[in-house]
Amino acid sequence: MLFIQKANNVRPGECLGRCGLMVHFHDKDHAYCDNCWDRIFPASKEEEPVTKEPKVSAMMSTKKRVWFPEDVAGEPHPQNPDDGCGGSLYKNNTIHMIYVTNDHGPPEKDMSNVLEGKSAHLAHKAERKCADYNDTANLYRDAVRPLRLGSCNGDTKLEIWQEFEVKYNLLKEPDWSLAGLLWRSLFGRQKRCEE
Repeated sequence: MLFIQKANNVRPGECLGRCGLMVHFHDKDHAYCDNCWDRIFPASKEEEPVTKEPKVSAMMSTKKRVWFPEDVAGEPHPQNPDDGCGGSLYKNNTIHMIYVTNDHGPPEKDMSNVLEGKSAHLAHKAERKCADYNDTANLYRDAVRPLRLGSCNGDTKLEIWQEFEVKYNLLKEPDWSLAGLLWRSLFGRQKRCEE
């Protein structure tokens, strides 16, 4: 098979019919995709070869093309339509600068309290996480352990939730998403007791 692929100048797994599709395990033959097989070897000699729509292969992915309306110099992008007055239709009008400061307040006029580089990145990262994330994660891990071991029934699940909720309410700033994840793991789509 490798010799045939090299002789036809195709990659391993690619159809020998040079359509660009990859051969899958469900195809009729392991050298041609179904479209090329039907085109080359029709079912009967009276029938015309049927051309099908090419299948989209899971191996092929479409690239996302991102473009900005204007470049740094203010020149319009080629895909940005002309507005009829020498400019472009779409423009970057609003630019919001986001600053991280060491005192968690607004930036000063001389920008002396603004963080830069790695310290700014770490401050942004810390801002997204709640203060008691690790404690909440530990509570969640302890609560899910019996569920993973398979030793849970309806009453045990309620006990696990109540124990988790008591400890959870003692935290100053818990992670709410982990509480929702535990409820979903234990009870699925049932409404909570307070609902």
